[in-house]
Formats: sequence, structure tokens, C-alpha cells
Amino acid sequence: MMEGVKCHLDSSLPRLRRLGMVVAEAISSRLSTEGPVLKFEYEDDDETRELKSLLVQTPSLCVVPSLPDDE
Repeated sequence: MMEGVKCHLDSSLPRLRRLGMVVAEAISSRLSTEGPVLKFEYEDDDETRELKSLLVQTPSLCVVPSLPDDE
């Protein structure tokens, strides 16, 4: 995985490089919860906001059993 992030960070294509930055920040924040946070400078556009929204954990939905039918 880290090799893939490195390839993205080394890319000459800004969009691909920005994706690598977002992923590197996410991995870094999960691996090291203490200390300084890895933070790159990049344009925070719709695509980056959408990618970052995928990193936010939401509570799982509760499954409510259905009630028996009145027959």
C-alpha cells in the first residue's frame, strides 16, 4: 500500500498527487494517534472533500426486526 501512495505522491499529475496526499494523511492519522499530524498543502476541492468524507466513521445502522403480520 505504501508503495502505491509513494507512486501517487511522485506523480506529475496534480489530481493523482493530491489523492496520494489525502490517503497518506489518512493512513498517518490512523497509525499514529499521538504526536504531530501529517498535513499536506493542496486545493480542497469537491473531490478531496468527498474523499475525506469517506474517512469519517458513521454509527452502524440498527436492524429492527419486522413485526409479524396480523393474519
